[in-house]
Parts: sequence; structure tokens; C-alpha cells
Amino acid sequence: METLIFFILILLISANFSRFSFEDDSKDEKNIFEPVILIHDVSPVYLEDLKEIDQVISKYGYSKRTYLFLIVNHANEYPLEENQDFVKYIRYLQTKGYNVELHGYDHIECEFNCNCTLAMEKIEKSLEILNGLKIDGISCILPPRYGISEDSKKAMLKKGFSIIVGQYAFEMDNGTVYTYNITNKEYTWYLEENNTLNEVNIAKEEYLESEYKYFLSIHPKAVNYGGGIEFLDEFLDFTKEENRFINVESNENIYSYFGIKKIDFS
Repeated sequence: METLIFFILILLISANFSRFSFEDDSKDEKNIFEPVILIHDVSPVYLEDLKEIDQVISKYGYSKRTYLFLIVNHANEYPLEENQDFVKYIRYLQTKGYNVELHGYDHIECEFNCNCTLAMEKIEKSLEILNGLKIDGISCILPPRYGISEDSKKAMLKKGFSIIVGQYAFEMDNGTVYTYNITNKEYTWYLEENNTLNEVNIAKEEYLESEYKYFLSIHPKAVNYGGGIEFLDEFLDFTKEENRFINVESNENIYSYFGIKKIDFS
């Protein structure tokens, strides 16, 4: 009888310990997601800069989580059709998993801070050119300088595009517009080398404390200046290190959309 009671007590203690351990782990586990990288101003002007950026992104396996926002005719001086080497490079990046989206037609001022008719003309013209270059499937627009009028935004959403504007993302589903809070940070706007470590530390803290899905914005040339590439290397290394604490099964569940082109803002 004593042996049976002892055995039952052991089972109860083990069950409670297991429950406590599970609950304790769930409280302590941080919801850490690898960042989504947004590369603004993707243009023939910055071909060599993009190659340097790709070396770091590919080093950490972030190509599938990187979105290239193309300018179709940068400043009305660099049309994609006349820069075939650049187009071939973009296609090459696509084979590595990079996603291609639309930044703007000419990137002159806040080009989408206009009426819906002009906005749609620019978008349709851009898509026609991109389709001709065999670059299709555009699903998201990041307006230059985050400038966008309400009319333009409504027109884009009705056409099925997602939109990123600063710390918000918008999309429409079955006539309902959804607004998502996101954390969208940029640390490498002509970052001086002597300030790199400080920015890395700030980025790490903001990444870990983010309440929303974390987006890292970078601009070619700006990130290639000073300590920008060093920052990118240090920060992406840090985010990959943090994600090693997530087990494989939960990682697969979290990134069930991984490799799918549409950006998940939720």
C-alpha cells in the first residue's frame, strides 16, 4: 500500500513539474521573428551597390525575406528597358528567392501624392513595362518617400495591391481595408563608421522589443556608405543567432508563408 501511494505521489509530482516547466517556458519564450528586409530605390543607378548588399543578405539566407522595390524609369533618365544588364541581375536575384515589388515609375518627389487617375496611369504604365521584361506578379507598392494621397491609396487597394507607408501596411480583402501596425526601421542612412556600433546596439534593442512584425528598410548607396554594410552584417548575424532558439517545428509554423510572395503583415 505504501509503495502504491509513493508511486502515485511520484506521478503527481512529475505531472505538476511537467506542467510548470511547459508554462514557464511559454512565458519566457520571446516571439522573435526574423526581419523582413525592404530595399527601396532599386534602380540601374545602384547596380554595383546592390551587388554588395546581396553578398550580406545571401550570407545569412535572407533572400526570400527581402523585397526589392523597383523604380521603372528613375528620374526619367534610367528606364529599365535600356538597362538590360540591370534587368538580368534582377532576374538573377529572383532565382535566389528575392521578391520584386513596385516603388514607383519615376521617383520624382512624392509621385503618388496625386489624384487616383494619375496614380493608376503610372502604375499601369509601370506594370506594362515590367511585364514586357518578364517581371510580373507585383503585389505590393511602397510609395517613394512614403508620400501617398488618400485617393491614390484607395485606388491601389481596390486594384489588389498591398501598401507600405512608414509604420503601417494596408491591404483590402473582400471590400474591407485592413491596417496593420508594423515596426519599420532604417539605421543606415549614410551611417558614419564611428557610429556603427551604437546603431547596431539600438537596432538590437528595438528588434527585441518590437510589438509588431519587424521590417528593416535600406537604401542602396546610403547603406553602402561608411559603416552601413558593417551594420547590416552585424545586425543580420544577430537576428539569425536569436532565431536559433526557436525549435524547428515552431519555426515552420511561424513561417508557413515562407517563400510565398505576398507579404504577411499580421
